[in-house]
Amino acid sequence: MSVTSTKSIEGITFAVWSHQEIRKYSVVEITQPETYDEDGMAVQGGLMDGRLGVLEPGQKCLTDGNTAARSPGHFGHIELAEPVLHIAFVDNIYKLLQSTCRTCGRIKMSPEDIKEFSKIKERQASYTVLSQKRIPDQIQEKAKKQKDCPHCGKSQYELIFTKPTTFVEKTEIGENRLLPITIRERLSIIPDEETAARIAEMVAPIEEMKKKVVAKAASDIDGDRANCRVRECQMGNLVADAMLERVSSQGVEIAIQNGGGLRASIGSGNVTMGDVLTVLPFQNTLSTFEVTGETIIAALENGVSQMEEVKGRFPQVAGLSFAVNPSAEVGSRISKVFVGGSPIDRGKTYKVVSNNYVRNGGDGYKMFRGASNAYDYGPDLADVTAEFLAKQNG
Repeated sequence: MSVTSTKSIEGITFAVWSHQEIRKYSVVEITQPETYDEDGMAVQGGLMDGRLGVLEPGQKCLTDGNTAARSPGHFGHIELAEPVLHIAFVDNIYKLLQSTCRTCGRIKMSPEDIKEFSKIKERQASYTVLSQKRIPDQIQEKAKKQKDCPHCGKSQYELIFTKPTTFVEKTEIGENRLLPITIRERLSIIPDEETAARIAEMVAPIEEMKKKVVAKAASDIDGDRANCRVRECQMGNLVADAMLERVSSQGVEIAIQNGGGLRASIGSGNVTMGDVLTVLPFQNTLSTFEVTGETIIAALENGVSQMEEVKGRFPQVAGLSFAVNPSAEVGSRISKVFVGGSPIDRGKTYKVVSNNYVRNGGDGYKMFRGASNAYDYGPDLADVTAEFLAKQNG
């Protein structure tokens, strides 16, 4: 005799995910325009990546291990170089920009007016949905007429919206077009008291963790942008050494860290986890892989190709040394490459460690995308660096 139990779902809420949530649940970042290679196999990082699901009978999804009949499929994501405005949300964006202060982000209404509208909402709670929907419209109409913010006192500019996605502010010195990145920054400062309280509750353990002293530095560790993006720097040596030390038991000989991933220096004295996270804020993980000496030289050439522009691709390395001539033509700047004290062998395969951003082609390191035996899910780079610091200077 079989017993069937049923469960009821009280409701389903539909909402727009934040970019953090999308990245959290995405199984793969789409980085390749190709779908299949010459052998008809799905390209890793392409739209047919096996982690997204499978179509062919007998194949198994690399994420859940099921065949096409049982696998629900999974989604990936594409990282945009710059924010864009989604046409479906521009009307709401317009209302928010009109209703909130351009400086402090608060609704352009006095506390008394806000309390009054709260009372109106409570009184109309049992009314029709239409009555409830009118309240935000009334708030917006009142708020957009304010010339000065009731909270911070800053002057507000007239906002002109031209469809589909053009927003222009009329300032004292002329018209100023709001780019998507500016609009995102403007919207991000809009406070929500309940959300702020919840965030504070969630952040408390993290803030405690950031205060933890993990090591003691005998002297300053230079991680200045102007240095780490154009030459060997102390912070680059520290992070690359930490990476290599962590995986050297696996036979890894070379570590490569992009200079742009280093965001601060560390002063002498106590070093907290917060200090380390300030240097390495991107939550990158260690990636190990195998490439030939020829590919490593190509990677180094890429790393020094934009030194004049102080770009983030400059290679901070360990287990490897090289000479660079910044005045030479791009693609011919690298010479005297040594691995472990011996000249690099262009035909030999080397085991390398980097971060997952670089391994997947970030900062121009596209030559690493096709690496053999790639594993991108190692420990967090900040944790690895903190542990290395503790061993060296604890």
